[in-house]
Amino acid sequence: MPDSHIGMVVIWNDINEEMRDEFVQWHSTEHLPERVSIPGFISGQRWYGEHASPQYLTTYVTQNTGVLTSDAYVQRLNNPTPWTLKTVAAFCNTCRAAGEVIWEYGSKKGYGGHILAIQITELENPSILTAHLNFLANSPDQGFAELLRVRLVLTTPNASQLPTAERAVRTGDQNEPNLILLLESFSGEDVLRHAFSKITAHIPKLIHSSTDIYALQTGIMS
Repeated sequence: MPDSHIGMVVIWNDINEEMRDEFVQWHSTEHLPERVSIPGFISGQRWYGEHASPQYLTTYVTQNTGVLTSDAYVQRLNNPTPWTLKTVAAFCNTCRAAGEVIWEYGSKKGYGGHILAIQITELENPSILTAHLNFLANSPDQGFAELLRVRLVLTTPNASQLPTAERAVRTGDQNEPNLILLLESFSGEDVLRHAFSKITAHIPKLIHSSTDIYALQTGIMS
């Protein structure tokens, strides 16, 4: 039976300052189109947060989690272009996480103008969070009404830590979180902060999670 669970790749990174302009050109004109052309990839977006750390966030959505370790994807990762090798070598503070979307709310199409990305390492049982997310999603006055989309991703080491030629070029990668919560909105940063406050009111330990807001720079769909 084919895998029907939506997959995601979520990457945080900074870039050496002297390579910033070239990174944006490479990522926009070569890398995103290349990735989204891989069979099973649905979309890719780059987000930027001036005050975020790391400053760049890239999100990819795949038709299912099998795509995350597929031959076509692994072959691409093991055969980076010269421009990819040059640019990826300038990455720093990189965290690459991949896994299954285990909870989703809102639109399945389009992109929000801003995204709140939360790396969760303190919560061992995802069902605690999904139960509260269900409550908020079914309570329009509880902070989700103005959101475009919410996704909760359960990461897996075999998809996140693929030993590829592209990964070998990077140094100092950070460990991936167990869970990633992504909130998107057209209505600005305050809406995202309000929605997150409704989540942490019930699960206070999430306040200590790594949390940053990013604005959409570019996106592409297959």
